[in-house]
Amino acid sequence: MKKMKIEVSSWIAVASICASVLLGIFSKWWDPVAAHIGYPFGVHRSLEQLGEKVDELIALKCDVEYADPSPSSEECKHWLKRVSDLVQRAVVMKTRLSEHGLNYLERCKIGVEAKDELKKSRGSYCPKQHNKAKGETKYHQERRQITA
Repeated sequence: MKKMKIEVSSWIAVASICASVLLGIFSKWWDPVAAHIGYPFGVHRSLEQLGEKVDELIALKCDVEYADPSPSSEECKHWLKRVSDLVQRAVVMKTRLSEHGLNYLERCKIGVEAKDELKKSRGSYCPKQHNKAKGETKYHQERRQITA
């Protein structure tokens, strides 16, 4: 009888180890699949977040262009070009979404692109403006005073 209890407990231990290994493999496999499935459902939110980031970068770009209409630094010129490119890509993504709104595969592509662009833009900073506090930029403060 004792031998049977030992065999049963060893089988339970083996089964629990196998279950934990399978669960670990399944969770590693499921995470990218779930992320991919989620892209078309979060595409509007991703584009909205990208639009907010683009607005921030446009405000900084206006500040830089207002302070220095013809920047001499290559780094600054490169940053200004990257912001312009990002604005164009965001507009293209929004246009594609309105054209292919119900196409699942196209929504997946747009969702992935929006997430990627948002990640890239979060690391973007203007060499001249990166020490400024968040909020209203100098350009927008002066524009508000002029129009008031």
